[in-house]
Amino acid sequence: MEENKNLTPPEGTTVPEVPEKAAPAEEVCEPAAEGTPVIRRRRGKHRWAAPIGGAYIILAIIGAIAVVFGAGRLYETITDDSALLRQIERQIQPVMMFDPVPFADIADVDNNILVKTSVWSCLYSDKRSGYSYDERVALIAAQVANRDLTAFFTHWGMTLSDGVKA
Repeated sequence: MEENKNLTPPEGTTVPEVPEKAAPAEEVCEPAAEGTPVIRRRRGKHRWAAPIGGAYIILAIIGAIAVVFGAGRLYETITDDSALLRQIERQIQPVMMFDPVPFADIADVDNNILVKTSVWSCLYSDKRSGYSYDERVALIAAQVANRDLTAFFTHWGMTLSDGVKA
């Protein structure tokens, strides 16, 4: 195939004038109307647009994930009833230690089970943690008997603090 060395346009067509030197960020394209060249900007003027846009999208996805997990943690915190469960467990544990026979009414329970449960619940309670062993025994016995037993314990040689005597 022969190369066409004659670079003249065919008859009846007009060729737009090309400026001698175009600006580096512009290029001349086909004319929109006869005799007027269209100047378009070349790609690459905003070369950081794609990486910045990509980083923006990644940060938006991370933010959306953080909001979803934060909402889940907030829901978990709001609906958490573990403190109540620990309180119920602390109250029911002395009863379960003796494995009582199932009952429908408290009047049906053996009195020995009630006394033992009361003693152990008093031992486990946090109210008496600042007292010595002897003072705790005196307090529990007084609570179970529902009487002031200060004279009884001091007769047997126990020294009780003022908080226990009251």
